[in-house]
Amino acid sequence: MSKQSETGNVKKLCACGRPKWAACAHPWYVDYKAAKTHPRRANQRYRKNLDQMIGVHCETMADAKIEASRAIVAWLDGKDPADLQASDRPTLLQVITEYRKRPDAGTDEAAQIGPSRSARCREAVR
Repeated sequence: MSKQSETGNVKKLCACGRPKWAACAHPWYVDYKAAKTHPRRANQRYRKNLDQMIGVHCETMADAKIEASRAIVAWLDGKDPADLQASDRPTLLQVITEYRKRPDAGTDEAAQIGPSRSARCREAVR
């Protein structure tokens, strides 16, 4: 596990200083280095402009931390964090399509659709 960042892996590259970041209009940046024991991304460094990546400016450091965390998970899974934003409100078809694109996805449609159908059946019974 990589060392925990004091700022949640977000920062601003400006002269305003950390206490003033909340009021500062400069963009947020994600700064993360994967653990050396990570199976696919060992020691890989990620430094990106968070505002450009998500398309909006996070007003608070808490919001920036949430978006940075989501981006880090996507990077470690080998995905582009800009592909599917939480605000996109994806349809079930989009979610299933993205799910099938994952590297270890099975090709058997029954294995992918079956659990979804059985979950719906259980909900209908309740």
